[in-house]
Amino acid sequence: MNEAITMYRSFGFRECSPYYDYPEKRMPYFVFMDLPLVVMTAWLLVRQGGAVYGLALQRTSP
Repeated sequence: MNEAITMYRSFGFRECSPYYDYPEKRMPYFVFMDLPLVVMTAWLLVRQGGAVYGLALQRTSP
């Protein structure tokens, strides 16, 4: 299980609190994780004649 948790962390997942209430005796067997969403926004800067002048990327959280 440790290898799976390490793999998920490498993809950006992080541990979080449980989604629901579970019996305490089962909690040692669960790991709750979530992945923050990222939004990429792109702008094309165009000059006259339709030629692309530049590209701007912005990474934001929702």
